[in-house]
This record gives sequence, structure tokens and C-alpha cells, in this order.
Amino acid sequence: MKSLLLRLHSPEYISLSDGQIYKKTGYSAPVVINAFKKYLNTTVIDYMKIVRTDFAKRLLATTNLTILEISYNLGYTSLSHFSKLFKEQVGISTSKYRENVKKPPR
Repeated sequence: MKSLLLRLHSPEYISLSDGQIYKKTGYSAPVVINAFKKYLNTTVIDYMKIVRTDFAKRLLATTNLTILEISYNLGYTSLSHFSKLFKEQVGISTSKYRENVKKPPR
């Protein structure tokens, strides 16, 4: 499980769907789902939302990629879906987040 968690944070895995993640592990989906739930008390899908949001925050703060490019790099096919999930996780929109982190300190 530790190995899988490390891989989930890599660029190779960050944009994969849950089905693709299960396939890459070499185990059946139910085996991965049950092990993940037991180990972290959450689902792969919910965990990946957090991982992707953290990665999006880094990209928003450190790059000039558009929000559309960031959402695409994270595997989202819908900008509105990405924006909605980001706001649910962070509490503010992607553009507001970028504006806040790129402000020069006073």
C-alpha cells in the first residue's frame, strides 16, 4: 500500500482514472478498493481528489499555466468539474487562489 501511495503522487498516476489506477497495480479493483479503505479509511477516488487539489495548488502558485491546462494535466475532461471540486476542497475558486498566492507580501 505504501508503494501505491507514493505512485499516486507521481505525474504518471496523477491524471489516471480510478479504473486505470486499479489496472496498473496488477490487482483486481475489489482488492485495491478494500485494501485502500482498510489502510486509509477512504476511497481511491476521494484520496485522488485531495492529491489532485494539492497538485493544482502548487501549479497555480508556481506556473503560468492556464486553469484549463492545469485541469487537463490533472486528468479532468471538464473545466467546470475541476473548478467545482477545487472550490469544494479549498473553499475558493482557482482564480482567486492564484490571485491570493501570487500577491507580493506587504
